[in-house]
Amino acid sequence: MTEASGVPVTSPGSVGLSERVIVTAALTLFMLLAVLSLRVKNPTFDETAHLAAGISYVQTRDFRLNPEHPALTKLLAGATATIAGAGHSYDTVAWRDAEQWDFAREALYSPGSDWRRVLQAGRLPMVAIGVLLGVVLWGWARAMAGPAAAAIALGIYAFSPNFLAHTRLVTTDVPLTFTVVAATACLWAAWRTGKLGWTISAASFVGLSMVTKFSAFSYAPAYIALAVLPSAARPWRRSLVHAGVFVAASFVLTELLVFVCYGFASDWITIRSLGLEGRGVSPEGMSGLRRIALEIMASVPWPSAAFATGLKDIILFTEAGHPVYLMGMRGDQGWWWAPLVTLGVKMPLPILALIGAAIVAIVRSPTLRRRDLVFLIVPALLVLVTNVAANLGLGVRHLMPMFPFLMILVGWASRALPRVLVVVMLLWHAVGTVAAHPHYLPFFNEIARATGGGARWLGDSNLDWGQDLSAAAERLRERGATGAILCYFGTASPFVEGLAWQILPPTLREKARDPWTELPTEGPQWLAVSVTNAQGIYYRTPGDEDPLAWLEGFEPDEVVGETIRLYEISTIDEVQRGLVEVYERHGLREEARRALIRVVRESPYDGESRRALIAAYLAAGELEEAEATILQAQNPSVEEVLQLANIRKQLGNDEGIREVYESGLRGFKYEAEIHNEYAWWLQENELDLDKALQLAARAVELGPGDFYYLDTLAMVHLRRHEYWEALEAIDAALALPGADVGEIRWHRVLVLTGLRRDREAVREAERILDRDDISPELEEEVGLWLFEVDR
Repeated sequence: MTEASGVPVTSPGSVGLSERVIVTAALTLFMLLAVLSLRVKNPTFDETAHLAAGISYVQTRDFRLNPEHPALTKLLAGATATIAGAGHSYDTVAWRDAEQWDFAREALYSPGSDWRRVLQAGRLPMVAIGVLLGVVLWGWARAMAGPAAAAIALGIYAFSPNFLAHTRLVTTDVPLTFTVVAATACLWAAWRTGKLGWTISAASFVGLSMVTKFSAFSYAPAYIALAVLPSAARPWRRSLVHAGVFVAASFVLTELLVFVCYGFASDWITIRSLGLEGRGVSPEGMSGLRRIALEIMASVPWPSAAFATGLKDIILFTEAGHPVYLMGMRGDQGWWWAPLVTLGVKMPLPILALIGAAIVAIVRSPTLRRRDLVFLIVPALLVLVTNVAANLGLGVRHLMPMFPFLMILVGWASRALPRVLVVVMLLWHAVGTVAAHPHYLPFFNEIARATGGGARWLGDSNLDWGQDLSAAAERLRERGATGAILCYFGTASPFVEGLAWQILPPTLREKARDPWTELPTEGPQWLAVSVTNAQGIYYRTPGDEDPLAWLEGFEPDEVVGETIRLYEISTIDEVQRGLVEVYERHGLREEARRALIRVVRESPYDGESRRALIAAYLAAGELEEAEATILQAQNPSVEEVLQLANIRKQLGNDEGIREVYESGLRGFKYEAEIHNEYAWWLQENELDLDKALQLAARAVELGPGDFYYLDTLAMVHLRRHEYWEALEAIDAALALPGADVGEIRWHRVLVLTGLRRDREAVREAERILDRDDISPELEEEVGLWLFEVDR
């Protein structure tokens, strides 16, 4: 037999029993690994929105939710979830306002609904698509390179941790990969056989891809190039006909599928009519290639406004960029080289080795069928180039459409590779994947794990997409916890996990909707932190510092699923103060106060935290609690002594005030401020003016450069009717730098009045009223005095 390229090949022949057993076993194992692992993982970040939107599509034929992704995969998941009992009232604010995340929480966790059953049912069609992708990959590899090559490609796929991770999820990445590979396989079959039916089949998969993920339009250049490629079975003239039919059929079938998937929509709207700006992006500021894509897509009429809106959003989203974490760096856009790093750390090492060996073998071996390589290399390169050119940097799930082509490439080249090498690499690959079960999403190869682990390299959906909340809650219960502080990255509800949670931002909590229990301030205390939050991808401080820097240096007691770190923090002061900082930054005063209570109880000599707690009590008007906190202090400061005196003034406890000052004098013999404050209180209340004079004089002696101490001394003399001494003290105060303030000038007015120097006192008072720096209270007091004098 001679292949279309002119190279003699052997027909793969019919599928024998042993081959059927191998293929069935591989796909069954793939399915089992996916299903068994999905059962122990709660909804990932995007899944809640996708699944809830799909449920609403099926039940209402209304597509207002989650327009940024096409409808097909959500319809499939929504249908099986509805069969499993998903149901929700649509008479809610979230539905009315199209608040997809709020609606998702309501729909998935609605009363009477088994959210685990609904989620698992919604995920099953995604697993089925993953199995179908394996079938297509095997069938194409077999037709292209024979049974042995197909078995190797399928073996790589069946144990692929990245496909096992994402085929379990109600998202669009694996379904898109399926349609891209199927479309390319059909284009290859059309090129090889010259049959137009294969070209139309390819167009049907292109249409399916467009209602699967909006970025599917970016594969158009590769499809058209492959559709027009001539062969012995399809000369140039015929290849041009194929290309024309392919383009026309792709357009018609895409429009038809949009019409059907969006409930037989008939809006017929263009992106241009919606406006070409958004997300801070306009066509003028776009890169050349994306500008061309936008202009072309903007002129196409679509039967669904929801579809057109989503397509516009994804083009602008790709241009605007997305927060990303890479090798310890945070950014609002990806780096061009991020996809290369992602491939280097997320692909299993044995597969990277086989890909490298396959490329070398193909370059060196003239017997390998080179023209077929175009159908593997062009799509794979397009995926890589579009990811390098994009501003997203979201990682491995956006690179997955290139992986099946590389798997077939390895199978193709395997005939030129040492058999021992292939067997050893496949065994290494399989063992590594089984060992990772069920934690496929945070899979990183040995290089990444040996150089700091996955959290050092990548974040978000490459590692922690919120999938381990349920497992973390279970581990906390096993450790005897009934509640914990939670800093969670995800959209799953923590309030269905049987624990009480104190929510630490940036985890979202709606008090009016979610249950809330204040955790005790005594006993063991646990903190659960998502790795993505610790990396600061979406959670930024005002100065862009590490958001949870106060956790650095503390090893977690346990890491659940490689994504949620558990710390027992009941006696770690630095962490408790870090919690306070976060709460105060977000205005959560009650939570901050409770954290401070624990710090003060566990560390009675931590004056900084104690003073912060006192300030919190005073801000809330809780004077008795503030008083008790100061009285319990093992090492009270001068500031706290004075605070206690002030609290007792507000409480009207005069005897208690004297006790505070006397105790303060014993503890701080050389602190001028305590002497001064005690003297001021005594003169203000006309109590023991002899002692007041001694205290004021001692304050001036201890702090000779403080004009307020001289002012107090002057007021004590005034109370004692020692007017000349008072005037001498007040003038000495005013002679000091910065002393020319309204209050001291007012006290001089009172001294002048005592000396019967009324005219001078009036002039001084009038000058006070002309000042811009006096308080309203002082202005009123001076004004009343002048009024009485005028009378």
